[in-house]
Amino acid sequence: MQEQEADIAALELKRASKRERLLKLARGSQIYLVLQGGGLAFAFGMAAYARVASPVLLCLGILAAVTASEIILVNRRIDALLDLYDTDTHKG
Repeated sequence: MQEQEADIAALELKRASKRERLLKLARGSQIYLVLQGGGLAFAFGMAAYARVASPVLLCLGILAAVTASEIILVNRRIDALLDLYDTDTHKG
């Protein structure tokens, strides 16, 4: 009887820790937005300071890279939310 209770407790602990990890992943982090904005401002400032022939192209290239990284982060958050939903609905 005690072994069964210990097994059930271990399963509940595993489920709770998985749920906590998925919730943390799904919430994401706002630090990326700050870093992206700072990176774009820095790139534009450096382009203006260095008098690059085409600062707009430099900024557009960095914006494309930032957008791609944001898409990857959003996909990870969606995957975590779907996994969390699956875990909650199937109890496992």
